[in-house]
Amino acid sequence: MPGPAKKRVLFLCVGNSCRSQMAEGLLRHIAANVSEVHSAGAVATGLNPRAVEVMAETGIDISAQWSKVVDQFAEENFDYVVTLCDESEDNPCPVFLGEAGRRLHVPFDDPAYATGTEQEILDFFRRVRDQIRGWLETFANEIISEQCREVAVWREQLVQEMKTLFHGDQPRIDHALKVLEYAETILPEETADPLTVKAAAILHDIGIHEAERKHGSAAGRFQEIEGPPIARRIMERIGIDGDTIDHACRIVGSHHTAGKMDTPEFRTVWDADWLVNIPDEHATADRKKLARLVDRVFKTEKGYKLAEELFL
Repeated sequence: MPGPAKKRVLFLCVGNSCRSQMAEGLLRHIAANVSEVHSAGAVATGLNPRAVEVMAETGIDISAQWSKVVDQFAEENFDYVVTLCDESEDNPCPVFLGEAGRRLHVPFDDPAYATGTEQEILDFFRRVRDQIRGWLETFANEIISEQCREVAVWREQLVQEMKTLFHGDQPRIDHALKVLEYAETILPEETADPLTVKAAAILHDIGIHEAERKHGSAAGRFQEIEGPPIARRIMERIGIDGDTIDHACRIVGSHHTAGKMDTPEFRTVWDADWLVNIPDEHATADRKKLARLVDRVFKTEKGYKLAEELFL
């Protein structure tokens, strides 16, 4: 199931000045972890300052966004292309000629044509902003659900690939699955990409057999050398996107060396691995030594709390 971890979304309206600009800012705010958001118009009439003003009232700054024409995206692919034009408008909605997984038409009134006092015009903008937000909250849930389904499929494929490569080495299979379990427990508390975390948790020790074969040792430094190329081949074979592969491989190549990287995904897998390793490697340590170890090694709040509950 190849494709990006984040869903690419393109919002379209006539001038890319109000509705599509507000939609871009809103979805980026609501679902930044699962979506890559763009907007455009049939023409680029400029970012409407009132759209910036009413968005700022909600704590969302869209002042750095700019007006674009749809043609500049013609060679790109999107998972969703959403037209927001009111069907009663004289100017037709722009047409996206590139590849789109789904095309949606969700019309909203154009606040650019609002008349009356300044307060009445701003109220028109606020009404359209809130209508777009209401629809986007449902739309974001759809994107999240779709991503969760895809991640679940990749998760199972990765588990099967790991089991096949370890071919009967049950202790190492069990270790990987336990690290995955703890990583999935920590994950909801972190702003981390779920697929990167799950892939790295499943594959973090994937180079251990090759390390033993080539170096005569399963030491961490050898796992960090041999693991990433194997993990990369596995993830490429099942169609995971390149950015996720690169990040997961960096974690596999650093999971014994904390100073090499510091991302939410790395911290999640690091803590999950320690939660599994402490009972095996520090079983005879007294409570004071364990307390010092926990204070020193854990990097996430959830991982630390789990360690306290389990070992202290």
